[in-house]
Amino acid sequence: MEINGDIHRLDKLEAFNLRDRVEKELRDAILSGIFRPGQKLVESDIAEQLDVSRAPVREALTALERDGLVIDIFRRGYFVAEFTEEDIEEIYSLRLILEIGGLRRAYPLLIEKDFKLLQGIIDELGFKLSNHESQNEIVNIDLSFHEYILLCAKNKRLHEMWNKLRTQSQLLISVTSQTRYEYPGQPKAMHQSLLDAIQFNGIEGAEKELTFHILDAQERAIKTLEEYKWLIDK
Repeated sequence: MEINGDIHRLDKLEAFNLRDRVEKELRDAILSGIFRPGQKLVESDIAEQLDVSRAPVREALTALERDGLVIDIFRRGYFVAEFTEEDIEEIYSLRLILEIGGLRRAYPLLIEKDFKLLQGIIDELGFKLSNHESQNEIVNIDLSFHEYILLCAKNKRLHEMWNKLRTQSQLLISVTSQTRYEYPGQPKAMHQSLLDAIQFNGIEGAEKELTFHILDAQERAIKTLEEYKWLIDK
């Protein structure tokens, strides 16, 4: 398949658990930037590359549409989701509401074991960054830090609502992180500042740092969108 002048190949799949494996291949391709925002996803081309029928590809695209990674445009087909500034503001403002609420519930329940686990996630993030691991893997670790705090809040519905935003957040962070961080270790440094605030600065200091953390990500996403639009219009 030709993508923006480059040839990218997807690996053939075996029959076992086919629909799930097709979905994973497509999800990884989108989140890693092989398929770019706004790009059309042609069922027949994908099926040929994966050596499967079109049925599991169509099922996988439908699942990805539910997650907000692709959109189905009537009579035109499936496309990788593109974000507007309004979309970005909605995603991050909702994340802020959910994560501040989760932090407030989790804060009095956090114990030394939790701080050690959170520190471990940050250390792993730093290791992956220094070893130039895939962007998708790095973003997964980034979001696992936030998810762990929500799990500590012990509110199943809160976590479920946040998890519905996870995939769209992952796509936004993946695109943003490639161009907007000032130095390679910045994601680790930002999460370390957040953990330090939670551990040592009280709930008010923790909320302030979390608010800065999420709004900073929103600002970088909007700047990336503006740059992308400028390149398209140029």
